[in-house]
Amino acid sequence: MSKAKFEDLSGQTFNWLTAVRLDRWQPGKGFYWWWKCECGEEKPIRLIHVTSGHTKSCGCKRLDTRIKKPPLCGICGETSDRRTAKGGYSKTCKKCYIKQKNHTAKPDVYLLNRARVRALKSDIPFSLSSDDIVVPELCPILGIKITQGGMSERDSSASLDRVDASLGYVPGNVAVISYRANRIKNNGSSEEHRLIADWMDTQNA
Repeated sequence: MSKAKFEDLSGQTFNWLTAVRLDRWQPGKGFYWWWKCECGEEKPIRLIHVTSGHTKSCGCKRLDTRIKKPPLCGICGETSDRRTAKGGYSKTCKKCYIKQKNHTAKPDVYLLNRARVRALKSDIPFSLSSDDIVVPELCPILGIKITQGGMSERDSSASLDRVDASLGYVPGNVAVISYRANRIKNNGSSEEHRLIADWMDTQNA
Protein backbone atom coordinates (compact mmCIF):
# COMPACT_ATOMS: atom_id res chain seq x y z
CA MET A 1 0.00 0.00 0.00
CA SER A 2 1.47 3.39 -1.00
CA LYS A 3 2.07 6.01 1.62
CA ALA A 4 -0.28 9.02 1.57
CA LYS A 5 1.12 12.45 0.74
CA PHE A 6 2.45 14.22 3.82
CA GLU A 7 1.05 17.65 4.67
CA ASP A 8 2.49 19.68 7.51
CA LEU A 9 -0.40 20.58 9.80
CA SER A 10 1.69 21.88 12.70
CA GLY A 11 -0.15 24.62 14.55
CA GLN A 12 -3.48 24.03 12.81
CA THR A 13 -6.52 23.67 15.04
CA PHE A 14 -9.53 21.43 14.55
CA ASN A 15 -12.27 21.95 17.14
CA TRP A 16 -10.40 21.71 20.49
CA LEU A 17 -7.27 20.00 19.10
CA THR A 18 -4.12 21.67 17.77
CA ALA A 19 -1.59 19.68 15.74
CA VAL A 20 1.81 19.47 17.45
CA ARG A 21 3.95 17.06 15.45
CA LEU A 22 3.76 13.97 13.27
CA ASP A 23 3.77 10.73 15.23
CA ARG A 24 3.78 7.96 12.60
CA TRP A 25 2.23 6.61 9.44
CA GLN A 26 0.43 3.27 9.69
CA PRO A 27 -0.61 1.19 6.65
CA GLY A 28 -4.38 1.11 6.27
CA LYS A 29 -4.90 3.87 8.85
CA GLY A 30 -2.78 6.73 7.58
CA PHE A 31 -1.04 9.42 9.60
CA TYR A 32 -1.12 9.78 13.36
CA TRP A 33 -0.32 13.18 14.84
CA TRP A 34 0.31 14.38 18.35
CA TRP A 35 -2.46 16.79 19.28
CA LYS A 36 -2.71 19.27 22.12
CA CYS A 37 -6.19 19.69 23.56
CA GLU A 38 -7.51 22.94 25.02
CA CYS A 39 -7.40 21.25 28.43
CA GLY A 40 -3.61 20.83 28.08
CA GLU A 41 -3.60 17.08 27.44
CA GLU A 42 -1.46 15.80 24.56
CA LYS A 43 -2.03 12.47 22.83
CA PRO A 44 -1.54 10.81 19.41
CA ILE A 45 -4.74 10.54 17.37
CA ARG A 46 -5.43 9.31 13.86
CA LEU A 47 -5.43 12.29 11.51
CA ILE A 48 -8.59 11.40 9.59
CA HIS A 49 -10.55 11.16 12.85
CA VAL A 50 -9.61 14.74 13.75
CA THR A 51 -10.02 16.38 10.35
CA SER A 52 -13.39 14.68 9.79
CA GLY A 53 -14.68 15.88 13.16
CA HIS A 54 -15.10 12.36 14.53
CA THR A 55 -12.66 13.22 17.35
CA LYS A 56 -12.96 16.77 18.67
CA SER A 57 -10.97 16.63 21.92
CA CYS A 58 -8.70 14.39 23.95
CA GLY A 59 -11.84 13.02 25.58
CA CYS A 60 -12.45 15.76 28.12
CA LYS A 61 -15.27 17.33 26.14
CA ARG A 62 -17.00 13.98 25.83
CA LEU A 63 -17.05 13.73 29.62
CA ASP A 64 -18.38 17.29 29.90
CA THR A 65 -21.33 16.46 27.65
CA ARG A 66 -22.40 13.43 29.67
CA ILE A 67 -25.39 13.59 32.00
CA LYS A 68 -24.58 16.45 34.38
CA LYS A 69 -27.47 15.89 36.75
CA PRO A 70 -26.60 13.14 39.25
CA PRO A 71 -29.12 10.26 39.16
CA LEU A 72 -30.90 8.81 42.16
CA CYS A 73 -29.23 5.85 43.83
CA GLY A 74 -30.96 2.60 42.88
CA ILE A 75 -30.62 1.31 46.45
CA CYS A 76 -31.39 4.16 48.85
CA GLY A 77 -33.09 6.59 46.50
CA GLU A 78 -30.80 9.49 47.45
CA THR A 79 -28.85 11.56 44.90
CA SER A 80 -25.73 9.74 43.74
CA ASP A 81 -22.61 11.86 43.29
CA ARG A 82 -20.24 8.91 42.85
CA ARG A 83 -18.33 8.88 39.58
CA THR A 84 -17.40 5.83 37.53
CA ALA A 85 -13.92 5.21 36.14
CA LYS A 86 -15.07 6.68 32.80
CA GLY A 87 -16.25 9.91 34.36
CA GLY A 88 -20.02 9.38 34.33
CA TYR A 89 -22.32 9.22 37.32
CA SER A 90 -22.91 5.88 39.01
CA LYS A 91 -26.42 4.70 39.87
CA THR A 92 -25.10 3.62 43.28
CA CYS A 93 -24.14 6.39 45.71
CA LYS A 94 -20.90 6.34 47.70
CA LYS A 95 -22.62 5.30 50.92
CA CYS A 96 -24.43 2.34 49.38
CA TYR A 97 -21.37 1.37 47.35
CA ILE A 98 -19.33 1.08 50.54
CA LYS A 99 -22.11 -0.93 52.17
CA GLN A 100 -22.14 -3.31 49.20
CA LYS A 101 -18.38 -3.75 49.40
CA ASN A 102 -18.62 -4.51 53.11
CA HIS A 103 -21.63 -6.83 52.97
CA THR A 104 -19.38 -9.90 52.92
CA ALA A 105 -17.93 -8.90 56.28
CA LYS A 106 -21.26 -7.72 57.71
CA PRO A 107 -24.05 -9.58 55.89
CA ASP A 108 -26.60 -8.89 58.64
CA VAL A 109 -26.09 -5.13 58.32
CA TYR A 110 -26.26 -5.36 54.53
CA LEU A 111 -29.54 -7.32 54.63
CA LEU A 112 -30.94 -4.90 57.23
CA ASN A 113 -30.20 -1.86 55.08
CA ARG A 114 -31.65 -3.40 51.94
CA ALA A 115 -34.81 -4.42 53.83
CA ARG A 116 -35.18 -0.90 55.22
CA VAL A 117 -35.09 0.55 51.71
CA ARG A 118 -37.63 -1.99 50.39
CA ALA A 119 -39.94 -1.28 53.32
CA LEU A 120 -39.72 2.47 52.72
CA LYS A 121 -40.44 2.11 48.99
CA SER A 122 -43.34 -0.30 49.53
CA ASP A 123 -44.72 1.45 52.64
CA ILE A 124 -44.66 -1.67 54.80
CA PRO A 125 -43.85 -1.99 58.53
CA PHE A 126 -40.17 -2.04 59.51
CA SER A 127 -38.82 -2.35 63.05
CA LEU A 128 -35.79 -4.62 62.71
CA SER A 129 -32.29 -4.30 64.10
CA SER A 130 -29.22 -6.28 63.10
CA ASP A 131 -29.82 -8.50 66.18
CA ASP A 132 -33.02 -9.75 64.53
CA ILE A 133 -31.10 -11.06 61.51
CA VAL A 134 -29.21 -14.33 61.87
CA VAL A 135 -27.35 -15.55 58.81
CA PRO A 136 -27.14 -19.37 58.86
CA GLU A 137 -24.38 -21.42 57.31
CA LEU A 138 -26.90 -23.36 55.20
CA CYS A 139 -30.16 -22.31 53.61
CA PRO A 140 -32.87 -23.72 55.93
CA ILE A 141 -35.01 -24.62 52.90
CA LEU A 142 -32.71 -25.99 50.23
CA GLY A 143 -29.77 -26.94 52.40
CA ILE A 144 -27.23 -25.13 50.19
CA LYS A 145 -24.35 -23.15 51.67
CA ILE A 146 -25.13 -19.47 52.12
CA THR A 147 -22.55 -17.32 50.37
CA GLN A 148 -21.82 -13.64 50.06
CA GLY A 149 -20.36 -13.69 46.55
CA GLY A 150 -21.17 -11.73 43.41
CA MET A 151 -23.55 -12.43 40.56
CA SER A 152 -21.90 -15.79 39.83
CA GLU A 153 -23.06 -17.02 43.25
CA ARG A 154 -26.33 -15.12 43.41
CA ASP A 155 -28.54 -18.20 43.86
CA SER A 156 -26.76 -19.10 47.09
CA SER A 157 -26.44 -15.56 48.43
CA ALA A 158 -28.24 -14.53 51.60
CA SER A 159 -31.76 -13.17 51.20
CA LEU A 160 -34.09 -11.80 53.89
CA ASP A 161 -37.55 -13.34 53.69
CA ARG A 162 -40.75 -12.30 55.46
CA VAL A 163 -42.42 -15.41 56.87
CA ASP A 164 -45.81 -13.68 56.81
CA ALA A 165 -45.72 -11.07 54.04
CA SER A 166 -48.65 -9.16 55.57
CA LEU A 167 -46.72 -8.37 58.76
CA GLY A 168 -43.77 -6.61 57.16
CA TYR A 169 -40.20 -6.53 58.42
CA VAL A 170 -40.76 -6.98 62.14
CA PRO A 171 -38.92 -9.07 64.78
CA GLY A 172 -39.87 -12.75 64.64
CA ASN A 173 -41.22 -12.50 61.10
CA VAL A 174 -38.00 -12.70 59.11
CA ALA A 175 -35.59 -15.46 58.17
CA VAL A 176 -32.43 -15.54 56.12
CA ILE A 177 -32.70 -18.00 53.25
CA SER A 178 -30.91 -18.34 49.92
CA TYR A 179 -31.82 -16.05 47.04
CA ARG A 180 -32.75 -19.16 45.06
CA ALA A 181 -35.23 -20.25 47.70
CA ASN A 182 -36.84 -16.84 47.62
CA ARG A 183 -37.01 -16.77 43.85
CA ILE A 184 -38.40 -20.27 43.22
CA LYS A 185 -41.66 -19.26 44.81
CA ASN A 186 -42.45 -17.96 41.34
CA ASN A 187 -40.74 -20.40 39.00
CA GLY A 188 -39.52 -23.39 41.02
CA SER A 189 -40.14 -27.06 40.42
CA SER A 190 -42.81 -28.99 42.33
CA GLU A 191 -40.12 -30.64 44.46
CA GLU A 192 -38.66 -27.27 45.40
CA HIS A 193 -42.09 -25.90 46.24
CA ARG A 194 -42.76 -28.89 48.51
CA LEU A 195 -39.53 -28.12 50.35
CA ILE A 196 -40.70 -24.55 50.84
CA ALA A 197 -44.15 -25.64 51.96
CA ASP A 198 -42.67 -28.08 54.50
CA TRP A 199 -40.42 -25.35 55.92
CA MET A 200 -43.27 -22.80 56.08
CA ASP A 201 -45.37 -25.30 58.02
CA THR A 202 -42.65 -25.59 60.65
CA GLN A 203 -42.49 -21.80 60.96
CA ASN A 204 -46.26 -21.43 61.35
CA ALA A 205 -46.64 -24.30 63.80
